[in-house]
Amino acid sequence: AALDWMRMSVAVCVTGMPERLQPEHLIKRFVAPNAARFAFDIIYALAPPTSLFYSTDGHVKYDPSSFAQQTHAQLTQSLAKLVSGFPERHVRLHVLRAINDLDAAALRKKLSISPVQALDRISQFIGNIQPRILNMYHHQEICAQQIGEIERGRGRVFDFVVSTREDVYLWKDMNLEELTSRHTCDIVTKDCKNWGGINMRLQLLRRDSGLRFLRDRLPFYAAMYRENRTFANPEVFELAQAEALKLSVCYRSIDNVPVTAVRHTQHGEFCFPKFEVFNIAGEGSCMPKDHAQFTMRSFCNEVQAAMLALQRGSS
Repeated sequence: AALDWMRMSVAVCVTGMPERLQPEHLIKRFVAPNAARFAFDIIYALAPPTSLFYSTDGHVKYDPSSFAQQTHAQLTQSLAKLVSGFPERHVRLHVLRAINDLDAAALRKKLSISPVQALDRISQFIGNIQPRILNMYHHQEICAQQIGEIERGRGRVFDFVVSTREDVYLWKDMNLEELTSRHTCDIVTKDCKNWGGINMRLQLLRRDSGLRFLRDRLPFYAAMYRENRTFANPEVFELAQAEALKLSVCYRSIDNVPVTAVRHTQHGEFCFPKFEVFNIAGEGSCMPKDHAQFTMRSFCNEVQAAMLALQRGSS
């Protein structure tokens, strides 16, 4: 294990909804295997409890995570239990008070655009989903501010920042030392399921680059009105932002960045959305080959969702 003063430090921003929160995967496969050489500050910047929502497969019924029923104090206690096996100086937890979402009017004001201007710079999600995307960026902005506060309190800056979502899943242990050894990339992400841009499931960022990347999401979005630019999806938007900030993006194989997103079913169980693993045509895959059998046995589908609905109805 590295001496404390030799440890590189990592701030981990987890944003999203408590209804989708599945923290054990991140702790088990990202924090635990790297805790001997890195120090982690895990920051949960979540929205208040609301109804479960997915933009991509909202027609399928999933169960909300039990974390959504917990108060802030209870959630803090539950998450603390997951990291209780690590020395406190090596893994610190910061559970922010729930961040209220900004409505469309408040977002327009924050973006300094006309009260009647459409929120439409990301074409895939025009309509009531666009504010959800912008609120995700708003939460990342608040997380970046929290990182700054932690740094000022300690008098030391982090070496790396990780941006991830509340339902991230890792097929196997992630080797952070291997990914950071060359220090040549501003942004590291997996090389599949990028949808023409930067995959958003988990991004490893150099500290200076990462704080700018997270802090400047909404200012960059606002600038796109002046430039009359739109983007096909959030992944393409984030790549354009990285290019505007002159940040280098390095794409690593799914074996090096073995991450995806999973859906919560019941009793802490989960399933894999097919589109997270396969292309629409069913060709190509975005999963480690040695985990293919398990993954394909655990695909989400309508039948499974219907079975869960029947179980709830009979209980």
